[in-house]
Amino acid sequence: MYFLHGDKVSPAPRTVTATAALQALPAGPDRYERTHGRTTAIPSGTRLRSLVVRNHVATAAIDREPLTPAHDKQPRRIGSAPGPFVR
Repeated sequence: MYFLHGDKVSPAPRTVTATAALQALPAGPDRYERTHGRTTAIPSGTRLRSLVVRNHVATAAIDREPLTPAHDKQPRRIGSAPGPFVR
């Protein structure tokens, strides 16, 4: 898993499957990761609506509490992970 560390992307000290990583991303860094300067750019209130892993590519549909008008509430692609594991 990767989070922000300052203005750079930094690996978090946990090993998870791609599925578990995408399920955990909306929660943001855990306590240990936060105390070591990691943050997230994913807005608070973001929820994972669906997750499909096919051919080692994970695709997630996310939803968040609207910060703008309701028409802006659309799934967003947040990336993919090569291989069956993300570090």
